[in-house]
Amino acid sequence: MSDFQNYDSYLYLSARAEALSASLVDSGQLSAISDSADAGAFYSLLSEYGIKGTVNSYGETEYKSAIISRKHKRLFEIVSELDEPTKFAYFLYQYDCHNLKSAIKCFERGISPKDLFVPSGSVPCSEIEKHVKERDFSAFPENMANAAKEAFTAYEKTKSPRVIDILLDCACFKDIKENGGTVEYFSDLLKVRADGINILTFLRTKNETLEKKEEIIRRCFVVGGTLSSEDFINALKDGNGFMELAKKLPSFTFSEVISSRSEDFIPPLSECERLCRDALERTENKAVYITTGIEKIGYYITRIENESRQLLNLLNRFKNARRRYV
Repeated sequence: MSDFQNYDSYLYLSARAEALSASLVDSGQLSAISDSADAGAFYSLLSEYGIKGTVNSYGETEYKSAIISRKHKRLFEIVSELDEPTKFAYFLYQYDCHNLKSAIKCFERGISPKDLFVPSGSVPCSEIEKHVKERDFSAFPENMANAAKEAFTAYEKTKSPRVIDILLDCACFKDIKENGGTVEYFSDLLKVRADGINILTFLRTKNETLEKKEEIIRRCFVVGGTLSSEDFINALKDGNGFMELAKKLPSFTFSEVISSRSEDFIPPLSECERLCRDALERTENKAVYITTGIEKIGYYITRIENESRQLLNLLNRFKNARRRYV
C-alpha cells in the first residue's frame, strides 16, 4: 500500500466513480454495437447510449470527437477532484505525451498543433507550444522532459517522426511507473502493459536482420515488465525464442497459440495482441471488488480507456465500410 494512501479521503470519489460507471458502455452494449448490421444501425446505437454526432455524405463523422470529449471530461472530473491532485497526475501523463509529440512534430513541420491536442494532460494545452518553441520542458515530468530535448536532436539526424514517438513513449511509461508504481494495483497493471508492449515489439521484428532486431528491441524496450531487454536479446540470438519468452509470462496464456507447436513457431500477431488485451483486462478486474481507495478510481479510469478504445476501433471499422459503398 502506498504511503500516501488514505481510504477515508477517497470515500466520496470512490462512490462517485461507482455511480459514473453505470453510464459507461458495458460489455453487452459493446457487443450489440459491434453486431450492428450496417453503419446506420451502428450510429443509431451510439446515439442511444449517449454518444451523439453527425455523418456527412463522405462518411466523415463527428462521433470520434464525441467519444474523445466524453472520455476526457470524465477523466478530468475524477482526477481534478482528488485530494492533492498533483500526486495523481500520472493518470494524465499519456495525454501529456501525446500533446508533446504532436507539438514537436508540428513545430518541425512549421504548422500549428492546436487541433491535435487533447485537453486532459497535466500541462495546459495553451502552454505547450510555448514550451516547445523555447525548448523549456520543465513543466513536464522528468523523463519526458529529457526525452523531448533528445527528440529534437534525433529528428534532426533522422528526419523520422517515429523516433520522436519512440523516445517519448518510453519516457512516458517510465514517468508513469516512477510516480504511480507505489500502489500495488497500478504496479501490476504497468508490469502487464510493459510486458505486452515488449512482446509485441519482439514479434514485429521477425522480418528484420538480427542486427536490426537488436537495435529495435534496445531502442523501443519499455522498462517495468517481468522480462528485461536482455531476455529479449537472448531470445533473438537463440533463433525465434518466442517459446522461451512465453514460458516466462504465464499470465498471458500464450499456451493457447503455441500448444503442440514446434520450437521455431511464430504465432500470428493478431492472436498475441488479443492475449495481451485479455491479460491486461484480467489485471484491471482485480479492482472490481475493491470498495474504496485510489484503486477503485484507477479501475474506473481504465474502464473509460477501454470503452473509448473499443468504440473508436468500431467507429473506424464502420466508417471504412461506409466509404467503400458511398
